[in-house]
Amino acid sequence: MLILCVKVTVTKVQNLKLIRLLNTFSKREMKEFEKFLNLSNLISERNLKSLFNVLNRYHGDYENPELSLELIYNSLFGKKKFSEKYLTSLMSDLYKTAKYFLAVKEVFNNEVLYNKIISEEFLKRNLKDEFEKQIKTANELLDKKFSKSKNYFKDKEELTFINSMYLDTKKDYDKYLNSYLESMNYSAFESLLKLFRHNSELYNFKLQNFIGDEFNLSEFLFNSINFEKLISEIEGIHEDYKTKIKLYYFLSILNKKKSIPFYNEAKELFFKNRNLFGKEQKREIYFQFMNFCSYMAITRDDLTSEVFEFNKTFLYDEDKLFLENNFFDRRLFRNIALCAIQLNENNWAINFINENKIYLEKEAEDNLVYYLLGVAYSRLREYEKSLEILSKVKFNYGTYKEDILILKAATLFELGYYVESYETLISFKKTFKKTSAMSKGIYNYYNNSINFFLKFLNIVLKNKYSDLNFLEVKLKECEEISIKSWLLGKINDFKIK
Repeated sequence: MLILCVKVTVTKVQNLKLIRLLNTFSKREMKEFEKFLNLSNLISERNLKSLFNVLNRYHGDYENPELSLELIYNSLFGKKKFSEKYLTSLMSDLYKTAKYFLAVKEVFNNEVLYNKIISEEFLKRNLKDEFEKQIKTANELLDKKFSKSKNYFKDKEELTFINSMYLDTKKDYDKYLNSYLESMNYSAFESLLKLFRHNSELYNFKLQNFIGDEFNLSEFLFNSINFEKLISEIEGIHEDYKTKIKLYYFLSILNKKKSIPFYNEAKELFFKNRNLFGKEQKREIYFQFMNFCSYMAITRDDLTSEVFEFNKTFLYDEDKLFLENNFFDRRLFRNIALCAIQLNENNWAINFINENKIYLEKEAEDNLVYYLLGVAYSRLREYEKSLEILSKVKFNYGTYKEDILILKAATLFELGYYVESYETLISFKKTFKKTSAMSKGIYNYYNNSINFFLKFLNIVLKNKYSDLNFLEVKLKECEEISIKSWLLGKINDFKIK
């Protein structure tokens, strides 16, 4: 007797594109989407409201095991025979409508974009009076938001270019020429700002990831600019424009120049003209200054205090600059806490961590908080408490795993548990490997930390103290290592003993 085995694939609701998208909607967005569905006949002839109502009941609980395609179908059609094909087709239409909703929402929330689109439509339809009023409104609105607009020059370029096309249709060539040239000027300003930002970001990226001097077109163009001549030649533009361009140029070469007087000049220019910059721009500028001080602090201890003061100014800014999309960036959070710990401001760091951890994204929160509290209590020499906190770490989320295990080994060593410290590192070394998300420089940073620490522990466990001098020389030569100062301190302690 022949038995045919048919493989039945069951579609899991939680894996559907529609459910993944709706899961990102806030309660307010779900209400707005519900209203938008009244217009959904523009996109789909089907009535999608009933399907939305079923899914809305489970919003925030889409992982509920009870939620299935059969349940959704029965809620919509009662005892009618189940058709997965029809239901997924209906859900596909709702997904498509949700994407339209996001696009429309962005246009309505972005007044400049809205005015730009309407102006272009009026121009296409030859509605001259309406166009003139709309383009005037668009420019006035944008100029009012000069300090808050991140893309001011880009938006001005596009609006001015649209206006020049209108002037061309009117055969007003003098005004057309001026408008077109003005548009090109705004385009040049936008290109300069982008070039300066890119140069700064690229330099910092190379520094952080230990990348060499490979050719890059952005750098080549930047290095071809005679900035002093450029600023002196620019005429007929608002001084605020010049100030913005000048500051972004300063920031773009800050780390490369490594000049404290230059840094002070840039800092003075920023705080003197702080009102010219919007929230996102101010956040970006603060980061540039903090990065510069952090890199310079490697050779100048006084600049670590400067970073700490910058961090506090940044944190207490009335615009809540530390929040981006209502979340605290985990890397920024980490850097602020570690800077305070480096200055032995451990209690300040502990308060900062506990007060601001609510702003971290959930998947990053626990491990990061445990790691930073572990470091702070270890610096306070409360090693038992540090170990207790580190024991709560769940390694299903990989970030900070390397830092946490090295800290755990160092804390065990401080408590005199040399064998346990050694075993922790050996176990870590067996599983540690370079991943696609890890640059070669970062890999070397951790790998060197493991290897030097193990060599030191071998010397201690085997009482081969005569090897300490050689290890110390090699350690001083190594640049890419996370625990260099701590390990040199321990070597010195054992040499004295």
